[in-house]
This record gives sequence, structure tokens and C-alpha cells, in this order.
Amino acid sequence: MNFTFKSTGRETVDVLSEKIDKITENESVPIGIRTPVRPGTNTDGFFGMTYLLEDQLSDNLRNLIQTNHGERLGNYKLGANLRPLAIEILGKKSFESEAMNRISSAVSNFMPFISLTSMTVQRVPSTMSPGDLPLVVIIVDYAIPKRNIKKKRLEVIITLAG
Repeated sequence: MNFTFKSTGRETVDVLSEKIDKITENESVPIGIRTPVRPGTNTDGFFGMTYLLEDQLSDNLRNLIQTNHGERLGNYKLGANLRPLAIEILGKKSFESEAMNRISSAVSNFMPFISLTSMTVQRVPSTMSPGDLPLVVIIVDYAIPKRNIKKKRLEVIITLAG
């Protein structure tokens, strides 16, 4: 028997380009799932989705900063590893500089296309009610030069000693 590859079906590239051609300029295409995961709306589908690359990158950066080493299965070093830092040096002045180093290292390793510009740390004291822990709000200003996004701001809340 003699077989030719032309009879095996359509190439994946042809199918994908055909689908891309069907998308109109007015139709928005989902890029990723929003986190925290939430139910989708009429246009989203099953989960809430992001439609702008800028929103997806912001979501990914927030997740990177909030992730600690060992939380991502298969990639132990993913994340800024801030929770152990919050327990180790609670109340010390070096928290801010060490947090900045860890965030900078994580971003350069996993999202090198993001340019960090500044970071501010605001401590929120506990109200001393049972179960209430002090919080730290980390505000990160960043840019994405390749996408011509000059200034974005992200706020991440870290619970101290929790």
C-alpha cells in the first residue's frame, strides 16, 4: 500500500489561521482566566476572562508577587516568597529592602519584560481583635516598555505572621 501525506487531513496551522480569520475586529478574544477565579458573564464563558494583554500581565504579576516558593507544583522557585519574609523579620526595618529584592528577583526571572520603577510599603496595624493580623500593603509601580505601557500600579496585600 502506498500512502501520501496529503490525505492525512488538514494541518493545525491551516485550522488556526482559518479561525483567526473569522475573528472580526469588534469581537474580543479572551486572553486568560481572571484570578481569583470567578464565574463568567455572558461573553466570558464558564470562568471570568481577561480580554486585554495589559490586564492579564497585571494579574500575572500580582500572582507572581503573592506566590511563595513551593506553592507552584513543578516549579518550586516560582514567586517572590514574601510570606516567610513576613514571619522572619516582622517589625524590622529591613523588611522593605528584602521584599524589594525578592520581588525584583522574581520579576527578572519570570517576567523580564516588566520594568519595575518603584515600590512603597504601607503597614496596616491590627485592630487587636481575635484573629486579626497586621497587614502590609505593597504598592508596585511598573512599566512594560515593549507594549508601550509607561506607568501601571499594582497593590498587593500581605498578612504578617499568618
